[in-house]
Amino acid sequence: MCTSSRMLTCILFYCSRRPALHVLKPAVTTNSAKLNNRVQALEQRKRPDRIRRRRRGCFVAAAVCALWAQNTGRNAWLWFFLGLFLNWIALLVMLSKNSKDRALRPQGNG
Repeated sequence: MCTSSRMLTCILFYCSRRPALHVLKPAVTTNSAKLNNRVQALEQRKRPDRIRRRRRGCFVAAAVCALWAQNTGRNAWLWFFLGLFLNWIALLVMLSKNSKDRALRPQGNG
């Protein structure tokens, strides 16, 4: 059997080689806090890219609507602002008006 002094020596040797748990816990929470901060920073960085793409898309839709309106004799500024603010609706209305214009246009043979 082990004597109490030898057992105490073994326990002290084992504990001295193993780091204390209370020392590790703050490091883990600090690392998780750093990770959370990095994730939040990345999420916030994505948002402006989406907004920029939407703005570009709206502007392109407005430019297409204005160009179409100018080529068909309609008010280009009105269609520009319709395309800017109501881009999908304006594009759908533009396509339907274009198909009606083509149906009304006489077909020539060359």
